[in-house]
Amino acid sequence: MGEAKIKKCIEKDWSPEQISGRLKLEQGLAVVGHETIYRYIRANKANGGLLYQHLRHGSKKYRKCSSKQAGAKLIPNRVDIRPVA
Repeated sequence: MGEAKIKKCIEKDWSPEQISGRLKLEQGLAVVGHETIYRYIRANKANGGLLYQHLRHGSKKYRKCSSKQAGAKLIPNRVDIRPVA
């Protein structure tokens, strides 16, 4: 399985998960994982390549929700529903 085939699939706007799954179907084994393909795209970007532009989210990393965005402490004038003892 060549690097050229993976690059061609990325340029067709396939996701790394789709590429990995297709290779698994064609080869019968997990030839290359989607994380390896993401690493390849990041290395390509670091070397001035443009493969990252074919990703749906532009190779942005996932960011967890922060507890500062919502919660009881941020609601002004809130009234607690628990009875006061």
